[in-house]
Amino acid sequence: MAEQSFKSHARWLPGFHFFAAPVLLVNVINEMRHLYFDQTRHGLWMVIVAAALLTVAFLSRIQALTVQDRLIRLEMRLGLRGILPPELHPNIDGLT
Repeated sequence: MAEQSFKSHARWLPGFHFFAAPVLLVNVINEMRHLYFDQTRHGLWMVIVAAALLTVAFLSRIQALTVQDRLIRLEMRLGLRGILPPELHPNIDGLT
């Protein structure tokens, strides 16, 4: 079995990393450019909405990774309960 590390498990999600995130980032920059040349409340609102969309995209990705990490920790705890002797079970939850 190959050694597990962050490098061997890093994954690019093309739809997010190469399409959604760049498009949303360019949208924020474009809206800021529009606001610079035509300073209106509507332009300011468009910058805020563009920034919110970019934030939502990144937060959704972070939340998915957080749930994945929690699931992996749960799997490890359950696996340890199966292989460790009963007197060591109270120590399992202390592991990080």
